[in-house]
Amino acid sequence: MTTTTDYLIKGCGLMGLGFADTLARETDAHITLVDERAAPGGHWNDAYSFVTLHQPAPLYGVASSPLGDEVIDPQGCNAGLMRLPSGGEVAVHFRRVLQERLLPTGRVRFLPLHRLEHDVEVVSLLTGARERIVPKKALVDATLLQPAIPLRHSRSFTVEGGAACVPPQALPDQAPGFRHFVIIGGGKTGLDSLSWLLDQGVAPAQLWWVVPRDAWWSNRRAVQTSATHRAGTLSMMRRAAEVMAGAASVQDFCEGLERDAGTLMRLSRDVWPTMYHAASRVRHQTL
Repeated sequence: MTTTTDYLIKGCGLMGLGFADTLARETDAHITLVDERAAPGGHWNDAYSFVTLHQPAPLYGVASSPLGDEVIDPQGCNAGLMRLPSGGEVAVHFRRVLQERLLPTGRVRFLPLHRLEHDVEVVSLLTGARERIVPKKALVDATLLQPAIPLRHSRSFTVEGGAACVPPQALPDQAPGFRHFVIIGGGKTGLDSLSWLLDQGVAPAQLWWVVPRDAWWSNRRAVQTSATHRAGTLSMMRRAAEVMAGAASVQDFCEGLERDAGTLMRLSRDVWPTMYHAASRVRHQTL
């Protein structure tokens, strides 16, 4: 069976949905979304229970539908800043975009639990049925920036001595059975896991954190979009622009953003970070 579509989009996460959302609003194109997961939202469907968005909600999601609100957190390490939507809220946001914005146009087709092969061959992961879908305008691969998450990738190390090695999704259920924890990974997921354990009252002496490479972190205080924080955010942006204008090198630029603008952070001033994935944090009081 062969059918046609204007745009064949591989992946129905943030990138794929965001592109489809703009196409649906600004053109009369026919769009086909293909995803191996059972629901839109990409890796948010596999999120651990304690995950939150790392930035204010207005900076995420698709253009046609606002995500979250401007409620200020009253407590915790995010106190005084805009509330961070939970992983469940983000997943629901994407499902509502598909169900309430895209499918009702009659020009969007969604094929969940399907794999795209050879750029035009769409295969059902349930039945094995095949359909050839020819894009008349473009094939769009929205999975190129898809993050690798512990729940789905294969470990690149071995575990010995009978140690339990679990993804963050299993931590709330299994953590009560242990008194010592080793968190592997210096990105957002590793820091989320470490922060969650500290928030549950686990003592720092019970935690070991393996960080293969340090990261630069965006200071969440510099990306607040509510009216309450607007003056402070604009001030930090102005200082960041001044640093950029005067920087003589990448190192000078990064150090200036950390020292003068306050928009970048790192774990230790004794270690030069070698990655920046634009994740934002505020300092945990125990770190």
